[in-house]
Amino acid sequence: MSADGRFGTGASKKKMEFASLLQDLQRGEQLYLTAQYKDHDEDSILAEPLETIQYKIGFPVQPVAAGDLMIAKVNLWLGASKEERSSGCHHDFHDNFYCLLSGSKTFRLFASTKENTERLQLHGQIVRRFTNGLVAYDELLGSDGLTGLAKATIRLELCEQNMSTLTNVTGKAFEDAREALEAAEDDMLNCQLEAGVSAEEDDYEDDGSIQEPSSNEDTSEDEQGDLTNDDCPPPSFSTLSSDQVQKLVGKYGETISLERGEMLYLPASWFHEVISHSGKEDFHMALNYWFYPPDDDKGGYLDTQIFDELRRRMIQNSISGDLHGLDDLEGSKKRQKTEGI
Repeated sequence: MSADGRFGTGASKKKMEFASLLQDLQRGEQLYLTAQYKDHDEDSILAEPLETIQYKIGFPVQPVAAGDLMIAKVNLWLGASKEERSSGCHHDFHDNFYCLLSGSKTFRLFASTKENTERLQLHGQIVRRFTNGLVAYDELLGSDGLTGLAKATIRLELCEQNMSTLTNVTGKAFEDAREALEAAEDDMLNCQLEAGVSAEEDDYEDDGSIQEPSSNEDTSEDEQGDLTNDDCPPPSFSTLSSDQVQKLVGKYGETISLERGEMLYLPASWFHEVISHSGKEDFHMALNYWFYPPDDDKGGYLDTQIFDELRRRMIQNSISGDLHGLDDLEGSKKRQKTEGI
């Protein structure tokens, strides 16, 4: 925690066992567990300690209330503070289910509009605003929150898989598959060049690991812990102080309070400052779901090939035991109304 009362920004990081963190929090230390990622696997949905927690208690990885939204990542946030602590005003790049399990949170919210962007004076310069509200700071990010390189990675893998099934096939089917593979390889190369990646580097893994551009990673309340003392604030953060944001929210935004057992839905790129405190409890804790923002007019995704494949991989991971607690993903499209988490 930084000296000015912010989680993550300007704060030092400390690596420890999860059990040690819980013990330190019980002793009253001012610590905060921020976003968790697997090493070399940034597209993984869960990382420790959530992997173990989810395996043991089976909380849903794909909440029923999300409907057709495709999960991108789930994180656990845990800290202790009797005094109010600010996240800094910022926006994320995914749709967000914020489930408060303990403590209290106050959200200062601003819709994702051009006017609010100007008022909040961001560190970065927005170059594109999609119709679903998502904003980007370069031309690499798509309206569904995936980069062209990420999609090219998946398409190339699909073409390679298809070719591997045609070893004893000749004629038009084989030629069509070969041409599709060559086109996918060309697309991959072009996307690598656009992203400034050397064509000699291996930028995709056999397991489908996807590397997103660092400038467009989610940097919500919880992810400020990825910053070190020498890091510059992400482009998605406001340059305004908490007091300045508070003065604006009464006229241009909305303030809501979240208590234990309540959930807040935030669309992608909505600006929010999160004020946290433990209240009468020993700590504050939240479970946070990030979903790829839908970009068609029916709440789904325009690139059906990519998202059908992401859904298939998630189901396969569930079958293989890598994920537990998944709802019926294949049947979610048939549900017209959903309730609960």
